[in-house]
Amino acid sequence: MTREAAARVRDAVVEAIDPLEIILFGSVANETSGNDLDLLVVTDDDSHLGVQGRRVALRSALRPFRRMFDIDDYVVSRSHLAEYLRSGSPFVSKVVSEGVCIYMRDGTAAWRRQAEEERGTADYLRTGEFHRGACYHAQQCVEKSTKTMLLALGWELEKIHSIRRLTPIAADFHVPLVLSPDDIDFLDEIYRDIYPAESGLLLLGDPTAADAERAVTLANKSLAALHTFLAARYPPKAPESSDSASTTDNCGAPRSPSKPDEDDSRR
Repeated sequence: MTREAAARVRDAVVEAIDPLEIILFGSVANETSGNDLDLLVVTDDDSHLGVQGRRVALRSALRPFRRMFDIDDYVVSRSHLAEYLRSGSPFVSKVVSEGVCIYMRDGTAAWRRQAEEERGTADYLRTGEFHRGACYHAQQCVEKSTKTMLLALGWELEKIHSIRRLTPIAADFHVPLVLSPDDIDFLDEIYRDIYPAESGLLLLGDPTAADAERAVTLANKSLAALHTFLAARYPPKAPESSDSASTTDNCGAPRSPSKPDEDDSRR
């Protein structure tokens, strides 16, 4: 059992029930290989399939794979997952903290929004002269901006918080790198500073106004690179006139304006 097999199962589950997230945990998540596959599948609260329909669809999607290897799947709605986390469920807490997210619906958009929120928070704290908080949220903006671009290119999300560790991964995926090595070192010092025992900015004293200004500037620079990247990768589609849509099909061939094609009938 490998990550490649897990990816095939993921694709089948996504097609079958359109989940919010799929979290891989256990040996395959921790060691990249194992004897079985452990999955936590998070769904919408108001899934159109319903609880029973979801179970039937998932069972059908997994049947071909279960002939080849064991699969332990756990399906939970978003609200129930939140409830389990609030109540301190040891199992769910361990899965969420140690597992690997191998699918997130609209993941690129969600991570972009988080990056933008982190930048806004950093700027707000900088204005209020909360320098440590401003530095931390600026570092988070840079981290999440980089991860957003990687996810858009097919990267499998990993729990990596060091910008320096993300840098070679970004280079492998041809993600534009806009920060200098000195900037990256500065941001990594900020990240390590959230734990007092680690060697971060604490060794140099509390972050200053200049540190906060620099961190927010780097966050703005990274977020601008993200927006440029997304605009190039997902250019806005030009609106299609009703006349042209009614006289040609998707390949440009004429068609009857009064008879919808299969795609139209499903919309």
